[in-house]
Amino acid sequence: MKQLHSQCPCCGYFTLHGRGEDDICPVCWWEDDDAAEEYGQPAPERPEGPNHVHVWQARENFVAFGASEERRSRRARPPHADEMLGVLDAELASLLQQGWAVAGLASDDGYVYMALKRRKP
Repeated sequence: MKQLHSQCPCCGYFTLHGRGEDDICPVCWWEDDDAAEEYGQPAPERPEGPNHVHVWQARENFVAFGASEERRSRRARPPHADEMLGVLDAELASLLQQGWAVAGLASDDGYVYMALKRRKP
């Protein structure tokens, strides 16, 4: 599948048209003004820019209430399926590297469920 979007450095979903082009992520409402910030990587302290919090704080906010800042939570939306694929691939790859294995797949009501089991050492 061809990836059409870039990954948001705050929420990790693939929602941005480019990096560092001041796109606003519709999932977490982070304004991407710095192409050097990458999801899952340490973030520098940088007080300048359009966001009122640092990206590390925005990541914690996203986990806590679904937006980069609490004041933006009413505008944030859940990710669409095509925005999640890269994130799920990365998470699955990480779990497989940590010793987990896919034990089975099931589909029900339009959802796909994956069972994982710990591999023996």
